[in-house]
Amino acid sequence: MVLSEERCYDCNHPLSCSECFIDAHRHNRMHWAEVWNQEHGFFDGYAQHLGHNGLPCPMPDSKEDLNFLIIDINGIHNTKICFCHCPGSEDRVIQLMRHRLFPASLQRPVAAFMFQLLHHFHLLHLESKATKYDYMGALRCLTDNVFTNEVSVRPPFAYLSQCLIIVQDLYSRFHIVTQVWTALTAKKCLGQAHGIDEVLPHRPKENLIVYCPACPEPHVNMLPGWEQTA
Repeated sequence: MVLSEERCYDCNHPLSCSECFIDAHRHNRMHWAEVWNQEHGFFDGYAQHLGHNGLPCPMPDSKEDLNFLIIDINGIHNTKICFCHCPGSEDRVIQLMRHRLFPASLQRPVAAFMFQLLHHFHLLHLESKATKYDYMGALRCLTDNVFTNEVSVRPPFAYLSQCLIIVQDLYSRFHIVTQVWTALTAKKCLGQAHGIDEVLPHRPKENLIVYCPACPEPHVNMLPGWEQTA
């Protein structure tokens, strides 16, 4: 009987070596994938590399690798993020955004929310009126349904004094991030992010009101000379 030293709770990965297992999950960073640590005697996660198609940065800086908190629709993940340190590389916020991670803060972020999580909550809130507090409670239960109050504060952090502020106040961070996400989504859907004011100059500038497509609107759905129609 062969015992597997790897396990994933989100996919049925076949029996393989640890290297192949990690390589298969390189782009599925939010799977609950773990590898057995023979030295310590428990399952352990692995570091996630930003940039270079998921491979380690050729110019790593071990001092800058952070224990990171990533929140996704399947729970709260304590992992390690390895940023790219190549010359000309973008700052941490931009690197996180390019990997669909919305940082919880702009100054030395140590926590981030997946884009799909924010989109999922946005639709769930519109349809079922679910609150942010209850949603975060459900994520804690998905992470650890026994010790929900200890979720996200147990593992050690490299920058503990900075991380505790974010980790212990995760709900407040989620509240702010969802508000920013909603505002950005509205600007995107209503064309403000694409310069629609230049295309429709007769409308109020920076407008975020949804117009009714059936209502008469000059220069849009009304014929020229409408004002002379009896």
